[in-house]
Amino acid sequence: MKRRSKTKKEVSCGPCGPESLKGSARSGQILIAGLMIVIVLSLVVIGSVVHSWKKQSGWKKYSGEANIENMQAQINVLKKEIAKTKKVASCPMTDQTQPAGVASEFAFEKAVNDKDFTKIEALMAARVKYVIDSSDCCGDITKKEAVANLKNYISGAKSFNFNQNQQVVKQMKVNLADTFAKYTIGIADNKMVLSYHLDQQGKVDDLMLSATHLMYDLE
Repeated sequence: MKRRSKTKKEVSCGPCGPESLKGSARSGQILIAGLMIVIVLSLVVIGSVVHSWKKQSGWKKYSGEANIENMQAQINVLKKEIAKTKKVASCPMTDQTQPAGVASEFAFEKAVNDKDFTKIEALMAARVKYVIDSSDCCGDITKKEAVANLKNYISGAKSFNFNQNQQVVKQMKVNLADTFAKYTIGIADNKMVLSYHLDQQGKVDDLMLSATHLMYDLE
């Protein structure tokens, strides 16, 4: 009697087959996609909240800071203008004996070079000591007389240089201090000399003219 051989019992894989593996993979992908959607939605919500906060409080803060910066800029501009004004006011006068200041000097010198004799008369005192060096002219005269004489005398001069740092002017104030110390001196292009003095009201009260600075010993 033949012994029937035992055969191994086949084991069924059931759910472990290829189709089951595919189903698991799909489930994993769906789960990951779901999580990504949740993350994106969360970011959108957070962004919306932050944006709303910026509008309500953050923008107010920014606006306030911008206003402060604008005001500070305006203050800085004003400070610069004040500094410029102080600088002009502190400029040394050409002649410390002239309390009327630079403005009156500049106005008279400009009027002389412009040959504006109406302006020159307006800048003169009622009485003017008018002297032409090495002549008998003219003494204490009215400003109208002074203007008439001045108009004739300087007609040949194109312009006067009233820079007190000119070498010839420095020499005149040192070598002839008794005569020219109180004057502001102008040297014309034709070497003519026009020296003037201002009173306490800023009016020209003294004029001294010379045909040429070469008449003085300035060596």
